[in-house]
Amino acid sequence: MKGSNLMTPCPEGLLSYTIQSGDTLWLISQRFRTTVEEIMVVNPGITPNNLMVGQVICVPQGSRNRNMPSQAGPRTQPMTGPQTQPMTSPRPSR
Repeated sequence: MKGSNLMTPCPEGLLSYTIQSGDTLWLISQRFRTTVEEIMVVNPGITPNNLMVGQVICVPQGSRNRNMPSQAGPRTQPMTGPQTQPMTSPRPSR
């Protein structure tokens, strides 16, 4: 249809996302568990500092290969085994 505003769907494995007021690529990357770099790769020509409300971008979902802890939960530490204190015998009173 000529003149219709049909959106081209994103390739398989990517989600369509419509930019909202206040969005940044970093916020979008956090929401969809991906990275700014991955969003930029699948949207050639996107200008990170000039996103426009209503602009539709493709977003990879959940593909982040993180080396940093998730914001969804607390940081975890590996267990090193039980921590014990040496026992001391009480001294007899005189």
